Parts: sequence; structure tokens; C-alpha cells
Amino acid sequence: MHDRDLERMQHFVETSDAEVRSVRAPTLVVLGDHDVATPEHAIELTRLLPRGRLLILPGGHGDYLGDLLAANRGSRYPELTAGLLQEFLDND
Repeated sequence: MHDRDLERMQHFVETSDAEVRSVRAPTLVVLGDHDVATPEHAIELTRLLPRGRLLILPGGHGDYLGDLLAANRGSRYPELTAGLLQEFLDND
């Protein structure tokens, strides 16, 4: 996994603001308040998306997605995240 992540980072191609603005589908930007991306970046991205919505959750992505190596055992965060994602999908 590390090698694939490193490969993606080394060959990352920036997406232009115009390309982001061209996305017409409802889009939910999701991150944790302790993720690699900053909330400020997520806000900027959400504002570029014509139908963008923002969801900031507690912890890092392993916490709210339920990664077995990162999540606290017995945490309800993954269940709550799934419910919020389903709500977005059902209503947009």
C-alpha cells in the first residue's frame, strides 16, 4: 500500500479549478479534522463544486471509515459515517 501511495504522490497531476467547476453531480467532500488534507482545503474544494457539500468528521479517515488498523475498536464513527453518506445519497 505504501508503495502505491508513494507512486500516486510522485506522479500526481493537478486538476484545474475549471475542471472541478465542471462537475455537475452532487458531490460530498468528506474528511476528518485530523486527516492529511486540511479543512481549509476541503472548504475551498467544496466552494468550487457547483453542487458541493462538505462533511468534516472527528479523527482521521481510518477512524470514520473503520480501518481496522486505525479505528478505535467498538467506535460508532463508521456506522455514523455510513448513515450520513446514505442520507446524502438519498437526498441529492
